[in-house]
Amino acid sequence: MSNVNYLAASCGFFTSKANNKTYSGYALFYINGEEVSFNDSRGLNVIEIDPNTNRVISSKSYDFYKTKTLSPKDLAIYSGNNSSIFLVAVKDSSNSDKLRLPRNFIAHNIGFRESYSFIGNLNKLNEYSTNHNTNNNGTATSSLTLINSARPNLELLKKIDSKLSSILELIFNTNDKYDINIGLKELNDLINESFTKESEKINHFKELINQLKGQEKNIYDNYNDNSLPELKQVYKKLSNANLEINLASHNQNNIIKIKSALNQIKHGEGNVSIITNFINVLGTFY
Repeated sequence: MSNVNYLAASCGFFTSKANNKTYSGYALFYINGEEVSFNDSRGLNVIEIDPNTNRVISSKSYDFYKTKTLSPKDLAIYSGNNSSIFLVAVKDSSNSDKLRLPRNFIAHNIGFRESYSFIGNLNKLNEYSTNHNTNNNGTATSSLTLINSARPNLELLKKIDSKLSSILELIFNTNDKYDINIGLKELNDLINESFTKESEKINHFKELINQLKGQEKNIYDNYNDNSLPELKQVYKKLSNANLEINLASHNQNNIIKIKSALNQIKHGEGNVSIITNFINVLGTFY
């Protein structure tokens, strides 16, 4: 299972402020910045994804205008695999006044021509994202990132390995406390440098995400017949940026674990079992 970002963008029926024309909106889906090929239509659009391969298992649209008697149990989200990730977005209007779904799926009914999106799995209440625009004036974009194998920069780990080897040689040969402490300080500086770089990445992508959200709003406010391709580019970049910021955050958490293990070495004065623990912590990131 790889690192992945899912993004679902919803836009209900609206009238453009720029040309006073009406548009039926859209339902768009992305995986790691790549648009999922799908013919969206009026109503609730649902895509089922296999999280192990990120391939589409099923896709369907539910038009509540045509099928007034549709039951919540008819939705693909109930009949899919237990591990499936579902991407959901409303286009035009769901008109789901009588539709009630689990609270983590829809906290309350989707109103007439409201934008709504959801990403997640009904069996994993801690892994979902939802957005509901109740003003009949705007989009609703959800993003969910799942990190499975992020780790600090491999170049940094090689530097840490090299420095650690020097320290171990000192401990087992001369046990010179002065030289050992110098080595530990240099090792600590390497780890702090990596943490700072990840912080810079996080700040960069935070700023980028804010810019992209501003672009999304600006395109919507000035929507015309040629606006959809522009929006698609924004969502593509937004999906990639959300993945990168989550990777950087995960890397920071890993670096904190390395730093904690290093502090134990400092206070353990060369205790072999503590050093072994530090090596084991490093090993989890290879």
